[in-house]
Amino acid sequence: MDKRILDVLQSQHLCTISTVNQEDKSESALIGFAEMPNLSLIFGTASTSRKYHNLRQNTSVALVFNLINGQQKLSIQYEGTAEQLTGDELVKLKEIFFAKNPQAKSYDLDPHQVFFKVTPIWIRYSDYSVNPHEIFELAAFSD
Repeated sequence: MDKRILDVLQSQHLCTISTVNQEDKSESALIGFAEMPNLSLIFGTASTSRKYHNLRQNTSVALVFNLINGQQKLSIQYEGTAEQLTGDELVKLKEIFFAKNPQAKSYDLDPHQVFFKVTPIWIRYSDYSVNPHEIFELAAFSD
């Protein structure tokens, strides 16, 4: 995995996720997330949300992360597959999520709260603060 991508993910708490609804139209939302060293992501949502219903039909997601800070202008485009967490994996990964997002712990007792793991398929890293711009892509991920 590329450390530059992991560094950006570690510096962020929010990103935009896009899912596809039953009419094949995209829908986007702001989510809190946590990252793992292999660049997989964890996020929670309500089982009553649009994104949850969309993911039950189509597990493909696209996410965007931006780091604009003074002279720093980084963007990560991320495409992957979302899988609802259950059992031991849910218990383990939810703790990673709460470690990064302690304010979200209050949702843990909500009966509608569910968690997903997103496994990357393709990632594009773009650093527009350097000249020439640094842009590269990663694909073919495995756990």
